[in-house]
Amino acid sequence: ETFDFQNTPEGVINYLFESAKNHDFSKLRYLCDPYGENDGDVRGICLVEMQPKEMQNKFAESFKNGRIMGEAKIENETAKIEIAFGPGSDKLETVGLVKRLDNWYLSGL
Repeated sequence: ETFDFQNTPEGVINYLFESAKNHDFSKLRYLCDPYGENDGDVRGICLVEMQPKEMQNKFAESFKNGRIMGEAKIENETAKIEIAFGPGSDKLETVGLVKRLDNWYLSGL
């Protein structure tokens, strides 16, 4: 299943932040690369819906104040986006994404 927010790398990242704000983890599993080429951190995000409440709350706390820092760097079928996250939105991380069949998926944190 795919969604409109997967049309751009920014859409995927913004959906990640929105799901944390709204505690709606139902579509996070669709953010993982369908070919399985992602790291453990991304797999953890994709499986938040199945995690205990404590882990869901930890995810929400980490990403609800997240924001994109600058433009996505897109090269062929991959993209990198720098984000600020954490309770104070003071941690920086570069998120990797991959394009599969015209949709974007998380590949690495």
